[in-house]
Amino acid sequence: MKIKHTIYIMLLVFSLVPLYLFGFFMIYQNDRKVEGIVRENLAAIGGAQILDINNFCEARKEKLDMIANFSIVKDFIQVSLAGGDKDAIPGREYLTDILGERKDYNTFIESISIIDRNFRVVASSESYDANEVSMLRYAAPEYLTGDFMISNILETKTEDGTREVVAAIRGVRDGGALIGYIVEEINLSFFDQNRTGTNFWEYGTLYLLDGNNRTITAGDREEASRQEFVSSEEGRGDYLRAWGEIDREKNPTGEFSYVYEGMEYITYYSEINYTNWDIKVTVNLSAYQESTTTYRMLFLLTVALISLLLVVLNYFISTRLTRAIENITGTLQKVQSEQDYSLRIGNYGKDELGGLAMGVNELLAYIEKENIQEKKRQRYLARKAERDPLTGVKNKRAIEEQLQDMVQRAGSEGIRAAIAFVDVDDFKEYNTRYGHQEGDNVLQFVAAVLEEYSGGLVGRNGGDEFVFGIEGVDSAAAVERGLSEVIRRLNRGVRSRETGEMITVSCSIGIVVAQGSGLSYSRLLRMADEAMYEAKHNGKNTYRLVEWITE
Repeated sequence: MKIKHTIYIMLLVFSLVPLYLFGFFMIYQNDRKVEGIVRENLAAIGGAQILDINNFCEARKEKLDMIANFSIVKDFIQVSLAGGDKDAIPGREYLTDILGERKDYNTFIESISIIDRNFRVVASSESYDANEVSMLRYAAPEYLTGDFMISNILETKTEDGTREVVAAIRGVRDGGALIGYIVEEINLSFFDQNRTGTNFWEYGTLYLLDGNNRTITAGDREEASRQEFVSSEEGRGDYLRAWGEIDREKNPTGEFSYVYEGMEYITYYSEINYTNWDIKVTVNLSAYQESTTTYRMLFLLTVALISLLLVVLNYFISTRLTRAIENITGTLQKVQSEQDYSLRIGNYGKDELGGLAMGVNELLAYIEKENIQEKKRQRYLARKAERDPLTGVKNKRAIEEQLQDMVQRAGSEGIRAAIAFVDVDDFKEYNTRYGHQEGDNVLQFVAAVLEEYSGGLVGRNGGDEFVFGIEGVDSAAAVERGLSEVIRRLNRGVRSRETGEMITVSCSIGIVVAQGSGLSYSRLLRMADEAMYEAKHNGKNTYRLVEWITE
């Protein structure tokens, strides 16, 4: 007899009373606990929003602390205070690059500036006049103590007029004396985007207010920005009363309840670290309770409908289904945990369970085959995505990432590293004289020589240009010996695929050997490019080596 026939018989035999009793008991228990569960869930959601804002402030403090401790920052400020020429200090371009890169990495930052205690701009990610005075001169005294703080909303001048920002401010000290400040201007739109991009909830509204009760961001998960309360002050009477009764000194963080237009609301509030701001997260508890009432009605209806279709199949489930299903699910769980698609389920005869087992086995076999093929495709695509199709060396994007990592390691570990820029001399003549296929042959030959010399850290920058890096250089002299050998190998040439004759190859190479904590990849690449052009001007078919040692 088929399983479905057995189920039909059992539906006629067994009583539905246990199912009804279970359903009504669950509804009763749900009614008792729903409000407490809702409050706990909403408190967790509100707390997450508050924690997110506090973590943002903490992150800004860490970044500004790091900049404030740079010795080059203190040097520039001291020169500014002494009335000296800041342009004459070595490293000015490096400091400007640091500020610009940090702004670029954090799109919510409008600008990063270094100012002295007389509020003169020392350096900035933006262009500025030599004697420009920072807006910090007009900030409240509490922001000028040197301790990290994020200000209330400020208006800053731009070429298009003014814009509203908040400023993250951190003092710079030298020998205990306050000599200047690091200032980040943060666009208010960041807080709107953060609010709307968060996994917000229904019936919830967030208000982030500065110390002057001005709105930094406000609204629900769909509003771009709300600048003021949508209800009248009279309508919010119960809210204002409850808020006014809170002792903020004793309870800087907490919650309170109030009633508005017959609906009960909960507001979770908190002060924000390092600011004078308040954050308030308000949720409509009554709306949640109404939704749970709907769920209870749906649950009751579901119980009634299920009671028409199900029956307690104790004997049948224990003797015919349980063991088979446990074996099937156990096998599938093992497949999932071990990612081993070669596992199979045993056959249970010719009934529906046997057919299910066979179907699952066929599916596992198909997935196993597809998984093998997919892994091959992924390996092929990963290699293809970072390789130049003609020469087989890394493409521009891949080599840039590897060289940036190499420079960062060299700077942090204090080891020497080299970056080189290579250009094939008069490459067009190869194509004109021998044809484009032989020109491709020349590029492949150059790539192979450079790859062997650099240990694989080489890439095609485009056309007839290559870049390569060497990590852990012993000395500049050792690099020169290696480059001389590279030039000799290139000059020996590559055999023509058409005629068999040797084609002599000439290249101009510019290389920078660098060491120090202040290394910049973009500057190293620019120096190598300039050195390559010097090699060109010196007659080609040679190299130009430059050393750059930073503190």
